[in-house]
Amino acid sequence: MRKYLLDTNIISYLDDPQSPYQKPIVNRLSSLGSDDFVLSNKTSFHLKVAMVTELSFS
Repeated sequence: MRKYLLDTNIISYLDDPQSPYQKPIVNRLSSLGSDDFVLSNKTSFHLKVAMVTELSFS
């Protein structure tokens, strides 16, 4: 299993149909194995906030 962390630029390129990077990124992500793990730094931030919030209210 390989782990990948996508930065916000990659997420923006995926969302922009006019981006010249969209197709290469989609191709690369499509070629990942089923056991590979992909996380964006935005998702990571939200997970950390949720964990801190959960701990604060526990």
